[in-house]
Amino acid sequence: MNDFFNWLITLYNDDKVAFVSLCLTLVFGFFSWLAQLKRNKQDDIRQAEQDEFNRLAQDELKEFQSFQKKFAEYQQKVSELQFNFESQENFKPYFEFSKTKSSTYVEGGKLIARICLTNVGRGTATKIMTNPIDSDQDGNPMYFRTIPTKQTHAIYDYFSETFAIPNDSIFLSTTALEQTENQNHCIEFKIKFCDSSGRTYEQKFEFGYDNFLVRGINLKSVTYEPTLIK
Repeated sequence: MNDFFNWLITLYNDDKVAFVSLCLTLVFGFFSWLAQLKRNKQDDIRQAEQDEFNRLAQDELKEFQSFQKKFAEYQQKVSELQFNFESQENFKPYFEFSKTKSSTYVEGGKLIARICLTNVGRGTATKIMTNPIDSDQDGNPMYFRTIPTKQTHAIYDYFSETFAIPNDSIFLSTTALEQTENQNHCIEFKIKFCDSSGRTYEQKFEFGYDNFLVRGINLKSVTYEPTLIK
């Protein structure tokens, strides 16, 4: 250490310019080293921040890709359900009251209304049966309802068939409980049936008939959409 200081003193005495130049070089070198050290530290911090940002971005990207995958699977399931639902709707049975095939006739002194229902849907109907549309004051089921609501009709002949493929027709007959000389009735009734997959529907109809005006089934009839009940 003494030798170093002696060398500095000698250098100072011999060449002051060289000494000052050396000192400046050392000072500038020292501060340059400190500046570089600071820059390196800042670069390390920035790199660490960049690495953390990249890691978080990758995590977010993975989460987003996972969400996209799950959402695509969800959309696929929704599309499949919608397709199945539309297929079910397209291939469900659907009955229509046929005014041209329905008729009235007299048998045993009774005026009989023969009801024709045609399966105009694209699916086969099974387990076809009447379904109560109302109840009387005593709680008994009513299968035919008139306006005002009374138990005025009964089944005369039950369904000719309990299944119907598309375009098949089934027949059901009813007659008034009280037979009078002039009869004019407006009737509502329901049926129940299943499709080929076991789903159960009910469907409502309205029609009118008389024996002194049109002398048969009148033109006023209504067919309602089938309703899925089970």
